[in-house]
Amino acid sequence: MSVQITTFRNLHMSMHLYIKDTVLRNWYPQELNAAVSYDQTTGLYLPDYDGMGLEPSPNARGRGWVYFDYPDLQNEQTNQVTIYPATSNCRVNYAYGGLQHTSGPTPTNVDFYWNYVSVVDEWPQQVNAPELPIVVVDISTIDKEPYQLGAGKKLVNPGMIHVFATTKAERDDLMSIIHDAMYERHLNVYDFSLGTPLEYDGFFNTGYVQTTLSGTLVCGTYFDNVVARTVYINRISPLNEFRARINFELHTYM
Repeated sequence: MSVQITTFRNLHMSMHLYIKDTVLRNWYPQELNAAVSYDQTTGLYLPDYDGMGLEPSPNARGRGWVYFDYPDLQNEQTNQVTIYPATSNCRVNYAYGGLQHTSGPTPTNVDFYWNYVSVVDEWPQQVNAPELPIVVVDISTIDKEPYQLGAGKKLVNPGMIHVFATTKAERDDLMSIIHDAMYERHLNVYDFSLGTPLEYDGFFNTGYVQTTLSGTLVCGTYFDNVVARTVYINRISPLNEFRARINFELHTYM
């Protein structure tokens, strides 16, 4: 079902997906031949994440399995998840990191790429924060101003990217990569009226269409005033020990 989505919400979701699916695409570790077993609670065949000893866990909040074959950012992946035996037919649940068996032999093992960095849109709390590293996409301000005589306006959205890392090196790498991806760049703004790539239950949205907002709605969206810096707050807290912030403005001409 198509629903009305505001330009501001489309901007925020486009920014979130840009960071997760494009900017951090080289931060996808691969797990090979992970054994899966049936989990009664989720109804999925899952790897034993606790027993795998991975830090962070691939199925933690803001992570999950990779669902696109970059640079194809519209169609469900075909090279990121490999199921064994190959004749087993399964739906992949990317948010939970598991398989829903539909027909054929029962799945026994799986290869998968997963998101090492947790990308979220809310401030992490000390008591329930995802495992580090975390990147927070924060766009919470709307302003408008005219940019020409007659019709036309410019939407200005100040925003911040907060980086919470495990080490100084990891912090500096994430800060530099994200800054480079925004400095003197533009943002493709998509229309999410038909939904996001993943459904609410973690399966791929087969009705997803990557449609760019254009024409009379959006003429172009650009990053401006992009500045990155390290943040020193509390070296005692593991959450706040290695932090950085990238400030920016999104200018959208309408």
